[in-house]
Amino acid sequence: MKKKLARYRMDNSATIYPMVVTKTSQSLFGLAAELSENIDKTLFLAAINLSFERYPFFKVRIRHGFYRPFFEENDKPYILTEKRNFLLEPISFPHNNGYPFITEISGRFVHMIFFHALSDANGAMEFLKTVLHTYLRLTGTDLPEKGVRPFHEQWRVGENEDAFEKYYKKYPLVSGAKNMAGGYAFGPTGEFLPGNKFDCNRVSCDTVDLLNAARAHGCSITVFLAALLSMAVSVSHDTTPRKHNYVFFIPVNYRKFFPSETLLNFTGFARCNIGKDVDFTVENLIGIIGEEMKKQLNEEELRKKLSFSSLMSKNPLMAAMPYQIKRRVSLWGRGLGKMPRQTMILSNIGKVDFPETDRVRRFMFIVNCNARTPENVGVLSYKDKTEITFLRKIVSDKTEKAFFKLLSDYIPCAFFHEYIH
Repeated sequence: MKKKLARYRMDNSATIYPMVVTKTSQSLFGLAAELSENIDKTLFLAAINLSFERYPFFKVRIRHGFYRPFFEENDKPYILTEKRNFLLEPISFPHNNGYPFITEISGRFVHMIFFHALSDANGAMEFLKTVLHTYLRLTGTDLPEKGVRPFHEQWRVGENEDAFEKYYKKYPLVSGAKNMAGGYAFGPTGEFLPGNKFDCNRVSCDTVDLLNAARAHGCSITVFLAALLSMAVSVSHDTTPRKHNYVFFIPVNYRKFFPSETLLNFTGFARCNIGKDVDFTVENLIGIIGEEMKKQLNEEELRKKLSFSSLMSKNPLMAAMPYQIKRRVSLWGRGLGKMPRQTMILSNIGKVDFPETDRVRRFMFIVNCNARTPENVGVLSYKDKTEITFLRKIVSDKTEKAFFKLLSDYIPCAFFHEYIH
């Protein structure tokens, strides 16, 4: 008798991602790690398969129900991905045996690229840490389990809860839509890289130096970096006509405000709006961005955004609409506006907690970009270093070079070109 495959509910915010997939565009993000020596692919694949025991809700394929998509247990083998045209190239689900994430290994590096319907970067990082921990144990390295979820541990029910459903509160539809959409924003421009490809630069610095610089300005690391990034965009596009404000999206980990163990999606954002005519100094920008964050990082404002993410499931008309119609409506809505809604995304997932070892040199977080928002920034800290990774679709790297110059005025830092194609 054929085994009945388990089904897992897709969280309320995730249901939109399968609806807006096209041949050239997917909602992806990347996590990477550099080890101290070349990776044994056979053992790494074994580590992934063992980790699936701890994360059964990652061993899945996407299915499309009559009203909404869902995940189904994937009974096909997971396969490592051979080198592709470029790192964040859209995932071919049939060629990946249906899995919504890929793993590519090259020498000392492992890149995991996730379709956002599966998880956010915080949840996906927990999975990557488990895989790395398992791999290192398989290679004979004795590591403690503090800071990771070992593969042999039983998964907890709360880890795949729909936290958007849990904390949903009803708000008027019109005000919710206005709160989420916002207005148009200034978008960086430039010649696009050929073949729909990306390029990547990285700025690395000591975390203590960065923290001290931020504290000297009375703000958090994220606000400090956002202010420097605003300056960098202004400097690098000083000759570009600007009709709209700078708008920086800063993702927010809801787990810090609404208790949840979920490893699925549970992230929102703060929208930092910087007027066209403000005085562009670091101190002034820190004040503007800090005030925007303060206004938006409170329970009521966050719950509004959190609840609007559940619109597809909670609004009676949307919930009753067949999935294929929802998909057409979503694609139509996505294609309506040609102007960008944000200048750039700056996403800081914070410190990566991993057992002390010299076998893992660094981690990276790669935020996807598209034609409307052609450059975005991912930030994380590991050991004593903070890695700031720029991914862009345009040829010019003047924004990240301007950012590096600005940051180096405050603290020692290093600039690297990352070959990630």
